[in-house]
Amino acid sequence: MTTSVTDIKTKISDIISTETKNKISEEDKINEFLDNINNVKRSILARKDAILKIDGLLIELTWYDAEDEETEAELDDLMKAVNQFHTSLLVEYVALKRRFPQKKLFKIVLSELKSAIDDLEDSAIEVDNIFFGLRKDDEFNTLAAAV
Repeated sequence: MTTSVTDIKTKISDIISTETKNKISEEDKINEFLDNINNVKRSILARKDAILKIDGLLIELTWYDAEDEETEAELDDLMKAVNQFHTSLLVEYVALKRRFPQKKLFKIVLSELKSAIDDLEDSAIEVDNIFFGLRKDDEFNTLAAAV
C-alpha cells in the first residue's frame, strides 16, 4: 500500500481535529467520577440489603424444627453455604476497605456493610447452636421439656 506523507498527515490531522472537538470537559470528568462513586455506593448498599434478607431468613429458620435426618442434612448444607458466603463477604469487605482508604468517602456504607456481615455471622451461629448444639444436648432438652 503506497500512501504519501500528505495522506498520512491529512488522516492524522482529521483524527486530531475530531478528538479535539470530542474533548472531555472538566465538568464531564467530575460528573463521571461522582457517578462512579454513586455506583459503588449503590453496589455496597445492594450487597448489604441482600445480606440482611439472608439474615432475616436465618432468624425465621430458628422457629422451625428439624424433625428428620433429611431436614437436618439440608440445614447442615445450608449452614455450610452461609458460612462460606460469610467468609467471602469478609474478604470482600477487607478488599473494599483497602481499595477506598479515604475514611469519609465510603465510611457510612462500609460501616453498614460490616454491621450486616456481623449480623449474618451472629444469626448463623444462632442457627447452628439451635439445630446442632442445643437440640442435641440432652440436658437442654430435659430442661426445655420441663418448661
